[in-house]
Amino acid sequence: MMKHTFLIAFLFLMFLPGLALSEPITTQEFTVKANCAQPREGIELAFDQNPETIWHTPWGEPGKYPFQVEVTFRKPEVVEKIWYLPRQKGVNGILRRYKLFVKKGTDDKWVRVRSSVLSPTPDAQYITMEPTMCTALRLDILEGIAGFASAAEFVIFRPDTAFSELSNVSEKLAKGKWVKVPVFRRPSAVVERQRRGGGFDWSDLQPTGLAVKEGAKFTVWLDADLKGPLPLMGLCKSEKQASITLAPGENVLEAPFDGILYVKNPFDATEQKTLPKIYISGAKPIPLFRLGKTDEEEWRKMLEGKNPVGLAELSSKRILMTFSVENVKKYVDSPAKILKEYEYLMAVYAKLMGFDEETDSPDAKPTVHTRPRCRMRLIEVDHGHMFATFGYTAYHFGAVEPVLNSEKFFSNGWGPWHEIGHEHQLDQYEFQGMTEVTVNIFSLEMQTSLGHTARIDTPEMKAKLTEYFEKPDRDYLAEQDVFMKVALFWQLRLAFGPDFYPRLHRAYREMPMPETDAAKIQTFIEKASEISGRNLEPFFEAWGLKADPKALEKMRKLPKLEKPIWLNFEFSDLKSNLLVD
Repeated sequence: MMKHTFLIAFLFLMFLPGLALSEPITTQEFTVKANCAQPREGIELAFDQNPETIWHTPWGEPGKYPFQVEVTFRKPEVVEKIWYLPRQKGVNGILRRYKLFVKKGTDDKWVRVRSSVLSPTPDAQYITMEPTMCTALRLDILEGIAGFASAAEFVIFRPDTAFSELSNVSEKLAKGKWVKVPVFRRPSAVVERQRRGGGFDWSDLQPTGLAVKEGAKFTVWLDADLKGPLPLMGLCKSEKQASITLAPGENVLEAPFDGILYVKNPFDATEQKTLPKIYISGAKPIPLFRLGKTDEEEWRKMLEGKNPVGLAELSSKRILMTFSVENVKKYVDSPAKILKEYEYLMAVYAKLMGFDEETDSPDAKPTVHTRPRCRMRLIEVDHGHMFATFGYTAYHFGAVEPVLNSEKFFSNGWGPWHEIGHEHQLDQYEFQGMTEVTVNIFSLEMQTSLGHTARIDTPEMKAKLTEYFEKPDRDYLAEQDVFMKVALFWQLRLAFGPDFYPRLHRAYREMPMPETDAAKIQTFIEKASEISGRNLEPFFEAWGLKADPKALEKMRKLPKLEKPIWLNFEFSDLKSNLLVD
């Protein structure tokens, strides 16, 4: 899926007709060399117009900066920008910080023309400069992911002399022919995932309220500081996605498929001192409800209007929902209410994760505990039932009532509670068969926060657990019932209170990832005991999870567990058997 997305972006730029961008300088017009390369991954592979091959610096020599790529032109050229496509498999070497130098004459003097940073994602981006006549250029790479440098493709461009003046855009904007779309600084979804320690990417898409049909020509004018990194455009419909690189000025584009347009601007104010402005002409509006900004009566009128892609969106600070107009009209009773309910869900899960709230201080840097700043995206699909993956959670068009209706979402929204729980899970204690178990810590937290009976609080579950603990030999890992298995985790919540999992999650984010299932099990046993302040040996022994000698040594230094908390089946009573004040 992700590979397909970025190949679309590459083909869209290089080969599709009707794309009015600057003229590429062909590889016959220059020579290129690099100061180092991994054998069979030389710099020529970054100029072969094949995104499947890559240039990569030596695997055994990370951090030996600067890595340099030097281009010498056969005759003087006016250069405006370099198109950079990162590797599409893996992340090592994706470029971050760089300096760009040129030689303006026949002498050997290098002149620096640009210093900046790139977004550490697989999206294609431009390295821009003021149009400059030069005989050679040199890219000094000062930082790349994991200490390396890599590239699937570089393409060097001359300026396009047909670019319009910005004053023309202002005139057209005044006449209603252009739409100014909002641009914000939101971190890269990949960077946010790495910062918080794993799990799925969330979404860094910023909605525009505009869509295009396949083959339609549309124009994006980018007013941006050449000294800062540039935003991207995204194009999405359901699971189909493409990223579109932009150059300063006029970008005349052709849509490769029907889809909604988005902005991606994953840079902070240090990297991008001036916030770019984006104007779009030729795209069509879709219904977009922005919480706190859109009037509900206006929204209803939007739903009745012409729609190029048959989709509508709802957006708030932490939520982006994209569903068919048919289902939105059928199930959304109040767009503001359903978005506020999702914001409540996100707040419940943020507390369970032990996240710190963001600070408004411009000098503050996020830590591993800072609440994620990307959105949770929900989309409608035509297959499966409900699932979570990188970038979104997905819901079959026939199963969206509890996703879209505010009454259903709060009364019986286990499906979306569960899928959004998957987006929060930590890999650190997803040991053997636990993916569909530990996710329900989140679902149960949401359910009980609303005052509902816990899903596992049934006579049938109590009878099953009673039978389980009467067995002389118990093997927790062999048990197949995911709801019975989540009882172990929920009993810890009941015994040690609402701070148990926030503290556990914070501890996990501060430590290295256990490498094997066995290590994850022992780490969980140790950390659960440490966080609870009790020797949990009898608890895990009762459940059939064996502690190794190292874990036992640590646990036996803690106060004894004086209550058989594994026999507490009052799963809806959050104060039952509580062992902390």
